[in-house]
Amino acid sequence: PGPMAEIEFWRSRSAALSALYEQINMPKVQGMLTVLRRQEVSLYPTYMYNYSELSKLYAEAKDNVKFLNTLERHFKNIQHGDFLAILDTLP
Repeated sequence: PGPMAEIEFWRSRSAALSALYEQINMPKVQGMLTVLRRQEVSLYPTYMYNYSELSKLYAEAKDNVKFLNTLERHFKNIQHGDFLAILDTLP
C-alpha cells in the first residue's frame, strides 16, 4: 500500500468514530446517562472511562486527517506521478 492508504485509513477511522461520538452525544442518550449517574449504577464509571477513551481516539483521528490532508497532493504525486513530478515534490 502506498501513502494514500494511510490517508484513507485515518479518514475511515475518523468517520466511524465521528458517527459513534455524535450518537453518544444525542440528547436521549445523555438523558439516559443522567439517570444512570443519579441512580449510581455501577457501570457508569466504566462508561465514563470508555467515553473518555473514545474522545481521545476521535481527537487523534481528526488531527491525523487534518495533518495528512496537507500532504495529500504530495502523496498523489509520489504515488501516481512520473519521475520528474516526484522530484519536484521532494525537498
